Amino acid sequence: MTAEQDGTWYGLVVPYRGHLKEPIKPGQTLIIQGLTTKEAQRFTINLHNKSADFSGNDIPLHISIRFDESKAVFNTFSSGQWGKEEKKKLPFKRGDNFDIRARAHDNKFDVFINRKPFLEYTYRLPLNEITHFSVEGDLFLSKIHWSGKYYAVPHETGIPSGFTPGKRLLIFGQVEKKAKRFNINLLHKSGDIALHFNPRFDEKVIVRNALTLGAWGKEEREGKNVFEKGALFDLFIDNTEESFKIFINNQYYADFVHRLGAHEIHGLQIQGDVDISGIQMETLSENHVNNEPKPQVDEPEISANTDVVAQINDKDEHAPEVQMEGLLTRSMETFGHGFDQLPFHSLFGHIENESDAVDFHRFFSRGFGQRHQELFDISNHEFRHIDPKSGKIHGCIKGCKLFNFGGQDNSLNDFGKKYLEHIVSGKCKRKVHPFVPYHPCPTQPKEVEDKSPLPEESAPKPAPAAPPAPTKKEPAVPPAPAKKEPAAPAPAKKEPAAPAPTPKKAPEPVLVVDSPYIQKRKECLDKKKLFEDPEFPANDSSLYYTKTPGKPIKWLRPGEIVKDPKLIAQAESRFEVVQGELGIFRFHFWRYGKWVEVIIDDRLPTYNGELIFLHSNSKNEFWSALVEKAYAKLFGSYEAIDGGMASEALEDFTGGLIELYGTQEKPPEQLMGLILKGFEKGSFFSCSIDADPYSREAQEANGLIRGHAYSITAIKQVKGPKGETVLVRIRNPWGDSHEWKGAWSDSSPEWNSLPQNEREQMQVRFLADGEFWMAFDDFIREFKKIEICHFNPEIFDELDEMTGVDLSAEEVWTSYEGDGVWSRKTGTAGGCRNYITTFANNPQHYAITVADGKNVGSDGKIQIISAVMQKYRREGRKNGLEDLTIGFGVYQVDGPKPTKKLDQTFFQTHRSIANTTFTNLREITLHFRAPPGTYAIIPSTFEQYQEGEFLIRIYSEGKLTAGELK
Repeated sequence: MTAEQDGTWYGLVVPYRGHLKEPIKPGQTLIIQGLTTKEAQRFTINLHNKSADFSGNDIPLHISIRFDESKAVFNTFSSGQWGKEEKKKLPFKRGDNFDIRARAHDNKFDVFINRKPFLEYTYRLPLNEITHFSVEGDLFLSKIHWSGKYYAVPHETGIPSGFTPGKRLLIFGQVEKKAKRFNINLLHKSGDIALHFNPRFDEKVIVRNALTLGAWGKEEREGKNVFEKGALFDLFIDNTEESFKIFINNQYYADFVHRLGAHEIHGLQIQGDVDISGIQMETLSENHVNNEPKPQVDEPEISANTDVVAQINDKDEHAPEVQMEGLLTRSMETFGHGFDQLPFHSLFGHIENESDAVDFHRFFSRGFGQRHQELFDISNHEFRHIDPKSGKIHGCIKGCKLFNFGGQDNSLNDFGKKYLEHIVSGKCKRKVHPFVPYHPCPTQPKEVEDKSPLPEESAPKPAPAAPPAPTKKEPAVPPAPAKKEPAAPAPAKKEPAAPAPTPKKAPEPVLVVDSPYIQKRKECLDKKKLFEDPEFPANDSSLYYTKTPGKPIKWLRPGEIVKDPKLIAQAESRFEVVQGELGIFRFHFWRYGKWVEVIIDDRLPTYNGELIFLHSNSKNEFWSALVEKAYAKLFGSYEAIDGGMASEALEDFTGGLIELYGTQEKPPEQLMGLILKGFEKGSFFSCSIDADPYSREAQEANGLIRGHAYSITAIKQVKGPKGETVLVRIRNPWGDSHEWKGAWSDSSPEWNSLPQNEREQMQVRFLADGEFWMAFDDFIREFKKIEICHFNPEIFDELDEMTGVDLSAEEVWTSYEGDGVWSRKTGTAGGCRNYITTFANNPQHYAITVADGKNVGSDGKIQIISAVMQKYRREGRKNGLEDLTIGFGVYQVDGPKPTKKLDQTFFQTHRSIANTTFTNLREITLHFRAPPGTYAIIPSTFEQYQEGEFLIRIYSEGKLTAGELK
């Protein structure tokens, strides 16, 4: 069934055939919007004379979209014969949303695809005989709109009923090909201008202003000019009580707070280099007036009566194993924050309202992705090189888009690229320390077995040891390397020699050489030579420490591998980073609580002219290889970073705190609560399936890959074929066709139960891009592990500095970081609670938590996360170090902050309120809930007298005061 309103058809079932109220006139535009199927071969759009039943009548315009030929074909059917085809390369792919428009003129159609000029099709039959149209083929059809006329510009018109709050002004037009500026003015009855909207192509900005009492106010210039010369545009302006909300091409652009009365706008004026094809006014629903309007509010829904939906069985094999309403409600009861008082249907809206400032990570965000999109621009990223004769530098490098954490064009994708830009840029204002390579003590301390009897309450036995690398244990290290690395050149100012460590002291890094990037860069420029890093030489010592390569490795610079090397191919960034011109790069990594700057040269290990380690699909793109080299230097060699857990790398790139969970080890409601709480706090997520020991990254029948890390980028509640369903959006970093094939996968029939505008709001795209949706119950059944990366306020402050976007939020964690040492010399290597006589000797840290009222659950408890990370164990592998078996307990302390360390008597009379399992991971994390109060956290090794260094971090809701007890 269809509905027709003012030349617009909604609820369309393909094939669709329609009748125009009157023949086409010059100035009018046909707009057809929809979504192609994932397996699409072809679809056609036809304008007919007299009827749309292909009974032999003429077809003045035939548009054939042919994915099998990658062509868009245009033709005319006249007097029983097809004419000569006009073909052009197809500008979109299977699974894409599309917008095709044909504007009629006196002698031609101007055809636009996705609002950009595509083809001028000269009439072969008269225009005034077109009375019908048809659309058929492999697509979902959401909207057909037919309207418009010619408007003379400048154009001025009154608005008899007034442009008052609750109304939307729609302006359709085309920017002239040589445009410099145009402006749209909303006229106030006082004679002033309530809104002056002025795109300026000469300044690449859109200026917003108001004329008050005959004088212009302060210009608002935030955001780039998203209009394109020669392209069509749809401009929507919503009038609300507080502001004008501006949308360009269905994307939110900006708010302009009223400077004149919102109820007294009576006219519209358009001037400048623009062609206008339509002006309309419509009334917004109450929901759109009181809340931020959705960019696609004008988009109609796809009919739920399509043939695909009709074929869904009454019994859904993917029906949830638990009721979603009960699951989500119980998850909020578990995690407090007042959610336990909310009905299910308002849960997601409550999260949106409470946590708008960290909306970049949730799907139900309010525009962060769009705001970030405005920070990007197109630029090439070409390597500089030096003319060996003149010493002149050629080319440049600009920007550094590193990781794609999210799906295509979603907020996390933009955010991930922007956040990790700091690794190369060095633009953040945080304090960054020179990287100091790890050097072990001459003699490692021996581990002494304790002979004291166990107390009555003994600590749990260690869990089965987790290997430091994936499943293979690192082979034993030979005594000393045969070849010494070349000594680093002496710095200008010699550092004092480090005192010789005693055998009983835990390993500590020794300052070898300062690493000032600017100074090294200047030295290379003065000497007219490319940088060669003496700390990480281009030889086997930088590759392996337990073996030899087994094949001849040649270290080459990017320009020796390909002709046109780029840091990032087809990159999008405004952040200009001038690096690489001298073969020198710097990267910032988070290392045990501090940011360090790692400097490398661009010589990369190759075999037969190809990179042997990490590389991009594009052969001339080198960011990944350079990041990997810097990361390898951070830990001493490429072999040192082989294996391990994805969470470790994520921490080192972001400074976040990682939690690891098995999807089956917690009830579904608790796991959902963890995810929602993480989204609320702006956390990153990844998930995985256990690896196949016989096949690396084997693909299962359902499309998922074992042993492969995926990102969780969104969570959304929808009304599916079986009622309310919670969906999660997953991203495969490979970005290809390896996707989930079950319920709610790309092009699955479940999607036909959702309106088109809701799918567009969710940014659902049926592409082979590695991004897919799945039901939450399928998620916890198929994926076995989930990793959550939390951020503290300092990290959000750094993001503010890097991006210029205010991310401050009440809902981020408060945090504490402290260093500690288990040392026999100082008597702090006390072992676990099994050794009760020495357990109190371990380092002790206190935490005082104070709730602000809002974060307290119905049971009076708040969220606390504590983590202990071992230092320098991976760096020391080549010297025989392995991760210690560590854990910690949390003890409640009466009264205010303790004035000294807790003693043996305390631990003999108090049990821990929470504790970890002892295991040999780099970091162990404990997420628990407890009433606001004072707590002591005791990190320890499982055995006595084991030495090492660690970093302790505590994240809490509400106010946190923490430190070390002496």
